[in-house]
Amino acid sequence: MAISGQSRKLDKKRFWVLTAGMIWFVLGSSDLSDLFYINGADSRDYMAAGLACLMMLIYIVPIGILMKWLAKKYSVSRNLLLLAIGCGILMPGPVAGDVNDAMDQFLKSVHAGGAASWIDSLEVGFAEELIKLLVAAMILYVLKKRTFISWLMTGMSVGLGFQINEDISDIVPVKVKDMSHVFPDAFDRVSVSAASHWAYTALTAAGLWMVIYGKGRRRKAGFGLIFFVIANHFLFDSDFGSTNLGFAVISASLLLVLVYVLRTYRINTKSVGSCV
Repeated sequence: MAISGQSRKLDKKRFWVLTAGMIWFVLGSSDLSDLFYINGADSRDYMAAGLACLMMLIYIVPIGILMKWLAKKYSVSRNLLLLAIGCGILMPGPVAGDVNDAMDQFLKSVHAGGAASWIDSLEVGFAEELIKLLVAAMILYVLKKRTFISWLMTGMSVGLGFQINEDISDIVPVKVKDMSHVFPDAFDRVSVSAASHWAYTALTAAGLWMVIYGKGRRRKAGFGLIFFVIANHFLFDSDFGSTNLGFAVISASLLLVLVYVLRTYRINTKSVGSCV
């Protein structure tokens, strides 16, 4: 009877998490049309913006192939990944945008001066990574996914969805007078796509799995992994990340850590209790 009561309590918690997630998803969906709205644009402008957005396929296709291969190799549900991509497109973006805008207004009000750009970069790293991780954790909790690879790939999918949302919002201008920047902005977004949100959230989700299910050194490694991602994101958005050397170091370190995690931790589909 005690076990049954505990099970009902957990199911009730999942119900409320699911309800909160659905409300968040619907609210995010309501902002989707704003991504493609260009004030004063005609059909030719929208066609140009659409063509520019198609450049995103340069990274979406290879990352999608990688995810499909990993899903097949380790028996991860493709439906789970599609759901996570959809949630990543709709859920984290509006919240992260509001948090970033609020921080910008705060920094202006306190006249932070030269430190403002560094503080803003740090805030973006914290806010975006933790919000994306929350979305991934909600999906995994509701669907009762407990394997390392499910966590890593769900994080990867949420991150890819967020990356698609962010790139569209940067490529499609708010006003028609900015249409001349559409293709250069698309090129800029694609040029940094290889080491971006898809890898960030894969690692933070893997780190959270280690924190929750690991012990001792593995749990500490999980905290370290989450901290590494936030620090990497901070450096990417800082002045250091805008230099060629800085970008190369930041991107290479992110991808190397992701490869290291995939190779070091024996990935399989067994539940908690196995040395995954």
